[in-house]
Amino acid sequence: MLVFGEHAREIITSELALWLARVVLGEDVEYETWDESRTAFARSMGLAPPPMRGLRPPDIASWARWVRQRAVIRMVPVEVPTSRSAVEEGRGCLRKTTNDVDLNRNWKVGYQAMSVSHRTTSDEYPGPQPFSEPESRIVRDVATRFKPHGYANVHSGEWAIYVPWDHKAEYGSKLPRDTGVLLQRLNEHCECVVG
Repeated sequence: MLVFGEHAREIITSELALWLARVVLGEDVEYETWDESRTAFARSMGLAPPPMRGLRPPDIASWARWVRQRAVIRMVPVEVPTSRSAVEEGRGCLRKTTNDVDLNRNWKVGYQAMSVSHRTTSDEYPGPQPFSEPESRIVRDVATRFKPHGYANVHSGEWAIYVPWDHKAEYGSKLPRDTGVLLQRLNEHCECVVG
């Protein structure tokens, strides 16, 4: 399950969602015209071991076909449509919902209450309680019904890959044992900060 557009000012993530959907559906004509895309694809297929169980598809169309045959991808391309609209109308620095809540922090796990007086002054105001916002409830409910094998919330503005609650040691111990291996594997491809 992939979620995009959680923070309104990270507008590129929703564009990425639409682009990724086109590529996976086989509408890759534009992708193939970019030298950077072909180079990145070739590089990712050159990882050892190969990321696709030993298969090395010759092009993005073959890769997309392989993905479609093996996976069901649920995407939420714009988690907060009202905030996205606000950014498009000129509030370019808006990170939170139009209700002044940071959806990253509006979940039950890791929720830390904050005085309502911080609602407008903090970019990290978590809301009055976990799942107080309709957007976080929708994502929770979609994930609960879909039961994904993996979940990624895509952000922009930093070249990094993080696992949930990477800043809290007590949560890290509950992650799958191979999480570190996965992060290092991803880092071979994207050369980002991991944690």
